[in-house]
Amino acid sequence: MAWETGTAANERELLQKLDAFLTSNAELVASGENWTQIYADTIAATSTTVERLAYAWVAPGSAGADQIYIGARSNNSIGSDIYNIYFAGGTYFNPEAFSDAENIWSGMVNGSPRVGCCCENLTFKYWFIANGRRFIVLTRLTNAIFSSAYCGFMLPTVTPLEYPYPLVIAGSTDNTLSRYSLTTDYNSSIVDPRTQNCWLMYPDQGWRDFYGAAATSYTTDGQSRYLTPRGAPRYSYASNAGEVLTALTASPGDNYPLWSVEFRALEVAGTNYFGALDGVCWLPGVGVAAEDIINTADDQQFVISRNAFRTSTLDYFAVELA
Repeated sequence: MAWETGTAANERELLQKLDAFLTSNAELVASGENWTQIYADTIAATSTTVERLAYAWVAPGSAGADQIYIGARSNNSIGSDIYNIYFAGGTYFNPEAFSDAENIWSGMVNGSPRVGCCCENLTFKYWFIANGRRFIVLTRLTNAIFSSAYCGFMLPTVTPLEYPYPLVIAGSTDNTLSRYSLTTDYNSSIVDPRTQNCWLMYPDQGWRDFYGAAATSYTTDGQSRYLTPRGAPRYSYASNAGEVLTALTASPGDNYPLWSVEFRALEVAGTNYFGALDGVCWLPGVGVAAEDIINTADDQQFVISRNAFRTSTLDYFAVELA
């Protein structure tokens, strides 16, 4: 696994840096987990938008036996001061299926809905974390607002033969052009998605949306699919879960729990436990601050991020760095 932190002047530079990181980072290359760029193009500026960039990559998986396809395109609005990056994934990418970068999403076979990671047109801080199965993007924007994206495989509860393509596409926003300063459920995070901004490819190759503490905008049966622990309090049998999460604090020795972020569903077909995000944990926001680096007893290192504009003790999460 590899990671990088730095600053970017805008969403275009961030996307260029992400491409360089995924394809050329020394640790990824040394372990055979670097991604391959399979498409890159530019959309010219207009009277209402600055230049936009589009990329597609394929990842090798952790053992070089997978092919994981992710696409990205920047989007912006000069008048609304919005500058974001949008992501989608699929089982294959065909650059011959579309004529220009504006329509890059048409190249995704079994393509996911798009999700967004917010940026801005001012210098901001970022973190990239990647292995051969997935990448994570974190941004810290004006007024200490955070945005996030997760693109790639999760860790399934069953074997690869049973679940061969456990692809997750998650962000802080859905596919609408939303500004980072938005203070509604349409701006959230990869551990507490609220408005069609977290998608999992099921074994049947269909895409399903998952939710955290709220399901404000969802597809059919979407309110029955959730990420733990933030999504658990929405169910009557777990009505006290929110109180438990709020009450969590340090254990003796000043240790804090790291909870895996798991995909669960209470659908008509039955209760399912699909798996967990790779290297992402929820933790209580007590004694920690966003951007802190924490270490576990077994020498794992995590960076702390936050749920967009929210600052309660329920709105922190940790991403593994090493």
